Amino acid sequence: SGSSFWSARSSRVSTTSGSSRICVGPRSSAAESCDKEVVADLSLPEQWETRLANTMTLRTVQNTMKHAHQLLQLLTHRYGSCSPVHISCWEGSLEKVAASTSRSKATVAKLHLRQRELTPLHIAALCGHADVVDFLLDLDADPNLAGVYNYRALHIAASSSPAIVQLLLDAAASPAALTDEADTPLHLACGYQQLPTIELLLEATADPSASNNFGVTPLHSAAATAALEECDVCEARAVLLLCSSGADINARDRQGKTPAAVARMAGGAHSLVTFLQAEAGSAQLGFLLPGSPSHSSHSSSHEAAAMRVKRWASELLTKGGQNRDEQHNEEQRSSHAKELETENAQLKRQVQQLQRDLENARMNVQLLRDSLDLQASKASHPKDDRLSDMEQRLKQACARFQAFEQERQSWEQERQALKRRIEGQVEKSDGVFDLQSLGRFNGVTGPIFMGVCGKVVNVSSSENITVGEGYGRLWAGKDATFALATLSLKPEDANVLDFTLAQFTEDQRKALAGWYKHFTVRYPVVGRLREYDGWDFAEIEKQAEKETPFGLGKEEKAAAVSGADEPVLLRPGEKVKLQGLADDKLDGQIGVLRKLDAATGKFEVVLVDEDSSVLVKPSQIAKVCCEFVHLCAMSLAWTINAIEAATLAVLLLLACCSRRLTCILCLLGAILLGGFEALRGSNLHLSQLTYDSTKVVGRSSMRAAVYTVGEDLGWRMADIPIPHHSSFSALIQVKAVALNPSNFKHPMITATWPFVRHLREDWPVGYDVSGVVLSVGASSGCSVQVGDKVWGISIGVAGEFAVLPCFLTVPIPGKLSFEEAAGLGVAGLTTLMGYERAGLGPDQHVLVVGASGGCGQFGVMLAGAMGARVSGICGAHNVDFVKQLHTGVDAVVDYKHPFQMASLISKGKHFDVIYDTVTSSAPEDPNYEPILGQLRKTNGTYLAIGPCPKPMDQFRAFLDGFTRPFGLNLQREGYDWFFLLPTKSRMLKLNSFFDSGKLTAVPVDSKYDALASDDAIVQAMDRQKSRRAVGKILLTFGS
Repeated sequence: SGSSFWSARSSRVSTTSGSSRICVGPRSSAAESCDKEVVADLSLPEQWETRLANTMTLRTVQNTMKHAHQLLQLLTHRYGSCSPVHISCWEGSLEKVAASTSRSKATVAKLHLRQRELTPLHIAALCGHADVVDFLLDLDADPNLAGVYNYRALHIAASSSPAIVQLLLDAAASPAALTDEADTPLHLACGYQQLPTIELLLEATADPSASNNFGVTPLHSAAATAALEECDVCEARAVLLLCSSGADINARDRQGKTPAAVARMAGGAHSLVTFLQAEAGSAQLGFLLPGSPSHSSHSSSHEAAAMRVKRWASELLTKGGQNRDEQHNEEQRSSHAKELETENAQLKRQVQQLQRDLENARMNVQLLRDSLDLQASKASHPKDDRLSDMEQRLKQACARFQAFEQERQSWEQERQALKRRIEGQVEKSDGVFDLQSLGRFNGVTGPIFMGVCGKVVNVSSSENITVGEGYGRLWAGKDATFALATLSLKPEDANVLDFTLAQFTEDQRKALAGWYKHFTVRYPVVGRLREYDGWDFAEIEKQAEKETPFGLGKEEKAAAVSGADEPVLLRPGEKVKLQGLADDKLDGQIGVLRKLDAATGKFEVVLVDEDSSVLVKPSQIAKVCCEFVHLCAMSLAWTINAIEAATLAVLLLLACCSRRLTCILCLLGAILLGGFEALRGSNLHLSQLTYDSTKVVGRSSMRAAVYTVGEDLGWRMADIPIPHHSSFSALIQVKAVALNPSNFKHPMITATWPFVRHLREDWPVGYDVSGVVLSVGASSGCSVQVGDKVWGISIGVAGEFAVLPCFLTVPIPGKLSFEEAAGLGVAGLTTLMGYERAGLGPDQHVLVVGASGGCGQFGVMLAGAMGARVSGICGAHNVDFVKQLHTGVDAVVDYKHPFQMASLISKGKHFDVIYDTVTSSAPEDPNYEPILGQLRKTNGTYLAIGPCPKPMDQFRAFLDGFTRPFGLNLQREGYDWFFLLPTKSRMLKLNSFFDSGKLTAVPVDSKYDALASDDAIVQAMDRQKSRRAVGKILLTFGS
């Protein structure tokens, strides 16, 4: 109640319920009551905790709040009674300050000599007394004297009082002064959106790009606060002020996050994030900015991004000043409506009370009249005017209520008229759009519109056009005329207007006509594009009446005329069949679609049986639909392999358990069957069922990390053939591979079995991988496209190239790097699967055993993201690391500290879920289940992921994998030993935690360049076996 410094923070940051009271006045007699009343709510809003978790911006805000609280504690407990001058400055009495200092400059100078303390000037600024600050500055008080935590008076005033800031700047206060955390006054002003103060500091040449100890700049703080307050770029005036003054939009904090990244994590508006990325344009922001491609064709293409953003910010500030008057009128109308509603409620209550008073008054009047009639002859009584007063008050209230009702009806009519006017603007009742207004209909908050040949169609019902994906990412809210004519899937070919219909080839005009027919017949036309006024599309419309959509063959044209479905779209790398060619040798050949020749409008197709390529028209190719053949062939191969493996196992078992003659016969049978497998594997060639990766990559071998089966048993780097992929898989260029403990505990078990050693000598290692898609199968289940950044799971992926099944390949989420995305696979999916099986929900308590390991880290992070309370067990050297994984960790226990373990066990049945990532059948791993199992609640679950120490539990877990999908649980009650079953839906669910900002990063321990050193795999495995890794261990394959 006496501090503007605290109130600025409590109103801007601490929106949760709580107390932030300060005793009014430094009365020593109330010391105890003051101690009780200084109760500051240091908790942050939930949106700060969740959206900006583990970021340097959040750390900056937390440190500022902590310093603010400690300054007020010092004020109330120490400096509030240390001298009359301090007391007078706290109370804000200018007369007492003048009397206690005797208006002496020497006295004031003496009180402002000692640094790192709260001086009278600091206290006056802290309590918001501008007149006292002005008085002390007139007496030569030093405005640049460092106080507690190196806070100057300008730091304190920057968060709350522009008047005091102006006084301090006039007195030569330095705007570049730094606190212990290297915060400038501009950091504090931006953190709390003090716009007048920001303008004053920028006018005083404050550095808008200064960074603190966390690397956070004022623009980071302003962007985070604007994003959390849900401001778009026009409303984020603090951001615009900084950018117009030359703030560096590419500045990165210690975590490498730019202001745009912080705003995106905080859930900022799309326009704000795009503006901070210096990518603003009509398509992204929904309005034109000066210098953007759609604003002026004369803008210099070599203009620096910083100057472009600075000019945009200045323009938006100018435009914002013009729009504020209209916003002010709207706010006044809204405020007036609220006042009328409040007054209406008050009048209703008054009328009801008056009605009750009127009934009581009537009864009293009747009683008074009867009494007066009886006593009239005995004495005279004064006239009672209460009844007339009540009736008069009732008439006035009724008249006032009637006037209010008329005013309310008038306001309701005005509101309805305003609503109709707004709806008319949004719906575009005249049906005329431009590129700017069309960009608003991108499906984010409403329907999806797109332009085709000057017409606007509503494609919201299309399953192929969704927000942010596929064609929706290319054409939603944009004009696609040029892109459809040239069959281009490039984002820059949308909203292209600098073309003429005459420049299109015959094939391009036919393709455009097919697209025009498809969109205008299948979807409703809602308007036209103003930019195409004067264009003549009559030839295209006439051609559309007889043309079929792009991609259909001769045999399908008849069906297309009667009503075509979605056009057949072919992707590079897909197999096609040539048809309708004059050359009989080429007609019917199978080839691989390579690219589109823009000059001729023809496709380049590489023939499968030859090393040559041909150029053909779109109508001369047809998609090869052989998924059923693929499935049958793959099923047959898997059946043969299963039969062979079972037969080999039986023969080897008989060889071990039988007499000498039977043993020799069984071994001979195993050798013959193995030889047949090798012969079959070397001769079988399904050229029509696989994609030749060598034609995509351009070479036949690659470097890979392998496990050698021969005499040199172990890991090494070797050259092996590049794998081919099928219609159900994708070929990727590997960027990073994450290692797991299973890579050294069970190094390719099947490669060491005697009866399969003959198949190959070098087995690639690794399961978790990330990279870029080079080629995709033709199956409809392959949702990724060439060029997509993906992560996935397969076997033997530690090479320059890898093949991933389409059902285990998904895009990289959020802003994760290739290295971080590679670490999602086994560890993240295992943890997510365990929590799903345990039914983990909010407010439940989770204990993670081995919290610093790969699965343990995800156990802590995912439990926190799901709203659960988390405790962990790890080594003493990793306690701080585990606490940083999630800010809400309850406790982290050192497993070697007997007192801490005893304290944990003494809690009893305290945990809903115990996630054990350590216990296994390996002799070096302890068995925590007998010790920690007693901490499980009655209805809780004990999750374990390693091989079970007890053979019976291992057998139950194996059978449970088959019976659990049918609702039959064969394991002990409350215990769940499980093995990973990766699915695409589970991978997408794991992605959602990063896309929503609940999780932001994957810890990485170390990286080893597999292409730079032949010892990379050996060093990585040694690090994995050391059990000292904090985060994932990665093999990288190129930048």
